[in-house]
Amino acid sequence: MGTLVLLEGAILFLLTYSYNVWGELPAPTNVTLDTLNTHYVLRWDWDREHAGNQNVTFTAQYLAKYKLRRPRQDWVTVCVSVSVSERECDFTTADLNYLGIFVLRVQASAQTHTHTGTHTLQSSWVNYSFCPDSDAALGPPSHVELSGQGRGLLEVKISDPVTHSNESMRLHVPSMYYRIQYWRQDTHTQAELVNSDPALVTLSGLLEWVVYCVRVQTRYDFYRKYSAYTAPQCIRTQGQTPYWQVALWFLLSLGVVFAVVLLSAFSFLRFFGVLKSTYFPSNQLPIHIQEYLQDAASDRPRLLTPESDSELLIGQLDICPEVAVAPATGVLEMQSELEYAHHDRHGSGDSGMYSAEEASGGGVALQETEKHKGRGEREGERKNEEAEEEEDEGVRDVCV
Repeated sequence: MGTLVLLEGAILFLLTYSYNVWGELPAPTNVTLDTLNTHYVLRWDWDREHAGNQNVTFTAQYLAKYKLRRPRQDWVTVCVSVSVSERECDFTTADLNYLGIFVLRVQASAQTHTHTGTHTLQSSWVNYSFCPDSDAALGPPSHVELSGQGRGLLEVKISDPVTHSNESMRLHVPSMYYRIQYWRQDTHTQAELVNSDPALVTLSGLLEWVVYCVRVQTRYDFYRKYSAYTAPQCIRTQGQTPYWQVALWFLLSLGVVFAVVLLSAFSFLRFFGVLKSTYFPSNQLPIHIQEYLQDAASDRPRLLTPESDSELLIGQLDICPEVAVAPATGVLEMQSELEYAHHDRHGSGDSGMYSAEEASGGGVALQETEKHKGRGEREGERKNEEAEEEEDEGVRDVCV
C-alpha cells in the first residue's frame, strides 16, 4: 500500500515538472460532436486536477479539409476562453456547408506566474473530422397533424424537419422520406408501417369509430440515417352515423330552433306592448267627440287639433242648454208691406184710372218698397248669422 502511494506521488511530481519545464498542458480527451440537422456542438473532457491553481481555458477552431494541403492555413476561431466547467463549443453559427468536409480542433491553454515572469502553457490540438451530410443526425418531423377524412380514413399531414434558420431539411436532403407507424389503441396488435415520400398521407382500410395512434420517423437510406419517432398521437376514425343519433340530433336542433323562435316572438310582443302603451295609451276620447273630430266636411271650429302640442286632459263633459234665438220681426213686417203694395197696384189697374202723377208716385213707392225689402232681407240674414254664432258659442261653452 505504501509503495502505491509513493508511486502516485512520483508520477504527479513528474507531470508537474514536465508542465513547468516543457510548457505543455494535457490535451482535451473524448472529443465528440453532437449534431441534429444543422445544429453542431463540439464537446470534450479535461481533468481539473491538472489545472492546479492555474486558470485554464479552451479554444475551438475549424477549417475546410481541402485547405490542409496549403502551406498557409487560415483557421477560423469559433470559441475563445471557454472555461473548464463548460467544455463545449457551438459550431451552429459557423454555418458549415452541409455537403462539405471540415476539420474541427480544440486546445487547452493556461497562464502561469513564476519568479521569471508570466508564461503561457498550451496543450496540443485535438482534431475532429466532420462531414454534415454523412455524420449529422437527421431529426424527426417538426410537426404531425391527424384528421379524419371519412369512413375508415385518416389523413396524416407531416411537416419537414427544419434547420437552425427554420428552413426545410429537404433542401439539404432531397431523398429523405417518412415511415408512418400506426396501430389500434385498445389492442396490442402489431403496428402497421407505411413509407411515404410526400408530406400528406391518407391511411385507408381502418375500422370505423376506432381510436388509432400514429407516429412518424424521418429516414435517409443513402447514409442510413434514421431519426427518432415523434410522440404518438391518437385519434378516432369516422364512420356512418347511426340513425338514432341522426334522429336525436334532429330533435335537439328542432327544439333549439323552436325555443329561439318562441323567445324572439315573446320579446317582440313584449317590446310592441311597451311601445304601444307609451305612444298609444288605452285612454281614448268619447266616441261622439272622435266622430266630430274625424268629420272633415264640418266647418265648425275644432276642439282639438292633431297639430296641438298642448296637454290632452279628459274629464267630465257638461253640455250647456241651447240659447233661444229671437224671431226676425222686421222681415215679417217688410213682407206684409210688400203684399199690401202689390194688392193696391192690382186694384188701380182694374179701375183704369191712372194719372201721370199717380204713375210716377207709384213708381217711387215701388222703388222705396224694394229698398225696404232689401234692407229687411239683409237685416234678417244678419240676425240669422248672430243666432248661429250664439248656437256655436253654446257648443263651445263645453266645460272640460
